[in-house]
Amino acid sequence: MHHLVMYRAPSGALVFGAGTVQWSWGLDNFHDEVTGGNNMLENEYDTRVGVDLAGPEPAVQQATANVLADMGVQPAVLGWGLVRPSASTDVEPPVVDAVEA
Repeated sequence: MHHLVMYRAPSGALVFGAGTVQWSWGLDNFHDEVTGGNNMLENEYDTRVGVDLAGPEPAVQQATANVLADMGVQPAVLGWGLVRPSASTDVEPPVVDAVEA
């Protein structure tokens, strides 16, 4: 299970939290051993110890570009296969119904 949060603060700032430092692992392929093992056990001196042969995750790359576009930032160059996003025009806050499980 993973949790993300994104909302517009009363100041107008867009707040985004991925809930983990591993969000960035979907952006490139240099972060872990291909064994999938604990990288601190693989190499206690360098946690970025190898290239993940699974490569980056295009959905995470596109989601990052989309969030940055909503913040008014566009990359100079996009990765292969990514679509240049435009900022969202949605101004309606989400509605959530909590249901007891």
